[in-house]
Amino acid sequence: MKDEMEWLPLLPLREGALLPGGDSRIYVGRPQSLDAVRKAVAADGRIFCIAQRDGAVENPQDLADFAEFGTLARVLSSKPGPKGTRTVILHGLGGARLVRLDQNKGMAEVEPVSDVADLDTLAIERCMSALRRFKTRGGKLDPELKLELQNGHIGSVLQHIIGLYGIPPFIAAELVGEASQKNRLERLVSIVEIQQETGSIREEMHARVKQRIRDTQREYVLREILRDVKGELGVDGNAEEDDLAAALARVALPREARQRADRELKRLEVIPPMSPEYGVIRGYLEWLRDLPWGVVSKEESDIRKVRRSLEASHYGLEDVKRGILEFVAARRLAGDKGRGSILCLVGPPGTGKTSLAMAMAEALGRKFVRMSLGGMRDEAEIRGHRRTYVGAMPGRIIQHLRKIGSANPVFLLDEIDKLGNDYRGDPSSALLEVLDPEINSAFQDHYLEVEYDLSQVFFVTTANSIHGIPGPLADRMEVIAIPGYTEAEKRAIALRYLVPRQFERNGIRSEDLEILPEAVDSLIGGYTREAGVRGLEREIQRICRKKALAILEKKSKGREKVDPVMLTRVLGKPRYKNSETLRIDRPGLVHGLAWTEVGGQVLDIEARYASGQGRLVLTGKLGTVMQESAQTALSLVRFIAGGREGLDFAATDFHVHVPEAATPKDGPSAGITIACAILSAVRGQAAPSDTALTGEVTLLGRVLPIGGLKEKVLAAKRLGVRRIILPEGNRPDLEELDREIRKGLVFVPVRDFAGVVREMFPEEGKLSAPGTRRTRREQRKDEQ
Repeated sequence: MKDEMEWLPLLPLREGALLPGGDSRIYVGRPQSLDAVRKAVAADGRIFCIAQRDGAVENPQDLADFAEFGTLARVLSSKPGPKGTRTVILHGLGGARLVRLDQNKGMAEVEPVSDVADLDTLAIERCMSALRRFKTRGGKLDPELKLELQNGHIGSVLQHIIGLYGIPPFIAAELVGEASQKNRLERLVSIVEIQQETGSIREEMHARVKQRIRDTQREYVLREILRDVKGELGVDGNAEEDDLAAALARVALPREARQRADRELKRLEVIPPMSPEYGVIRGYLEWLRDLPWGVVSKEESDIRKVRRSLEASHYGLEDVKRGILEFVAARRLAGDKGRGSILCLVGPPGTGKTSLAMAMAEALGRKFVRMSLGGMRDEAEIRGHRRTYVGAMPGRIIQHLRKIGSANPVFLLDEIDKLGNDYRGDPSSALLEVLDPEINSAFQDHYLEVEYDLSQVFFVTTANSIHGIPGPLADRMEVIAIPGYTEAEKRAIALRYLVPRQFERNGIRSEDLEILPEAVDSLIGGYTREAGVRGLEREIQRICRKKALAILEKKSKGREKVDPVMLTRVLGKPRYKNSETLRIDRPGLVHGLAWTEVGGQVLDIEARYASGQGRLVLTGKLGTVMQESAQTALSLVRFIAGGREGLDFAATDFHVHVPEAATPKDGPSAGITIACAILSAVRGQAAPSDTALTGEVTLLGRVLPIGGLKEKVLAAKRLGVRRIILPEGNRPDLEELDREIRKGLVFVPVRDFAGVVREMFPEEGKLSAPGTRRTRREQRKDEQ
């Protein structure tokens, strides 16, 4: 045999192994294998045999499909077989390493592996002794093999041992790569040992599985026999199942739920307890058992007690309390026939929406449940998962009702305007069924798969803005707006509720500390800027904690009175001051009023112009609606002042900026403010610094009504605004404001932008915008 690399016909072996010095009979049927045999017989009879890594591959193409080493063999005979196959007898000549393939020709370039005859008697004896310990696939280890090894016939011996112990061809090919005969024999012993261990583990696993199947079948048969015997004797069955059935019998299930429970109980009786289905069915029946079917709390029947309870828990909010009482009274008179609307409390953070719902539950004598919807994106959170899923559970509505144990609680759905949606579904769509009074009596949870009556549940939702609630959902709710608090209301709430509560939570006694009303006023004006009282309570809490630390460190000076001066020492300098711009008269600067989800806000709107190409630049993170309002305002000013101010608008660029650029701003109510700022800049005339404006303006100069008037007025009052210009259409809203809110403010309703100009720039009082000329009757009405 040559020692250099050479090209030989390639014969892939799916099964069976051929080692150097051994003989093997192989049945060849694949076209490429038949072609390799023909080429070998036509040449010198030599062929390269190599094991496939995966015998299922029909046509191996790459080096990765084969073992690293194979056997150089000679074709001793090739006889035709059935269906085009051939029976080939091969004799192994020596080992070789596969280097390259030429699949087009069916050839392989191989590098021969040398054969080192270093086998000694001691190695033979050691290996044969090891092999005798192992179990063969059939027959016994021939004692003559030892003699064969001593005579140098290692190839035929290894070939025999591989077949005797069932070594896979791909693993047997590793032996060919060993040049040393001694290492080759020892490697074979290691392979046989590993195969034996693997086979033992496999047999042990099969035995355990068979035993488990036999035990399960035996237990099932015995249970069936036991069930029949008990039935004949009239003896009851499984105690746990009987207890569950008895508990379900005591529950006032509706007809559909009763039928489902009976059907599932029958299934439970015939399923072995170790079956996974047994746990699923039992869990389902326990949910049916534990839900409050028809279990209701006794309600308070005296509406006067409900009123007193709301009065005791919340200060002010008279309109809100009146709306809640009317809502409760209507439901009470209608009884079971009344379905009514779902209540939705809308207002800025910290105005007491959640605590109002809790007070309603206490006043009505019902249990209270709160579920936060903020950030919820999965529809299954509302309707649950179907029982086909592993670990399925009912939705959170059903879970909370089971936990509270009542079918008529006050159920608070908090932050409903912050629902989300993604690929898992739309929770707001799932809530349509929950919050629709006409159909929630037949609510279907995916897990229960039976109807559950939610009509007795008093659903209350909260939101910071009605605009964040989807239209179909908002249409099912009765909205009660909760505006921000006035400073007087905040003072009363702080002294009556917040201070005592924080004293109790922080272990402060009235003998240790007193917070004076003047200090509360300073907290409201200088340390908080909000529509509610959450931040105010937080500042009171800081005062109490500092006092608690002083008491424990024995630095307390007895009873201390917190006044505005001491407040500065405790909390530092005030964080808020009245806007400096309210004392600045400068052309192009006008104050506007805006509504946000956290209450009203005073916006400083600035306008400047310079030579350019008639462009409008808007900065301050303005939304689309506000940008369009600015475009309308500029066009209106161009109509008014284009021919009067000597300014060529086509060659002038205008820049409108709203400070606090990091805060998003949007809405149409800044229209007249932007128009006044541009007009002030064009004329070089300052607008009154104590005046704020709000109102939408049209291209013809009409001033349209806006929303959120109370919040805007409160914001203006906090910052020291003295005069507010607002649309004539908001006069009814203005009349509904409390006298305390209107005190110290001058309100100027206007119908059109010409009226705005007269108020902001008195010397131009006769100016009328194009398209806004009024009739004599309207002028006489203004004069009156």
